[in-house]
Amino acid sequence: MAHHGDEGTEYVWRFAISGSGERRALCEDPTIEFIREQLCNLLDVVGLYKGDMRVHVDRFCLLNDEARTYLIYEDEADARVVG
Repeated sequence: MAHHGDEGTEYVWRFAISGSGERRALCEDPTIEFIREQLCNLLDVVGLYKGDMRVHVDRFCLLNDEARTYLIYEDEADARVVG
């Protein structure tokens, strides 16, 4: 990810993300597991907000099947809690 400063200087930010195998798989479906792992990695470096309030996220769904949800973290205590 590159960002250009006011004088055209390019800055690059890199964040270490855990590789596959560091977290226990929660789903046998490889597509769902891939999405879950990526969400875990993203939530390690970003916070989510609705308006001015930081939100707690512990599940996700696919938009073509919103009735079925999947845990992001094995233990709810690991979920990113409202700060």
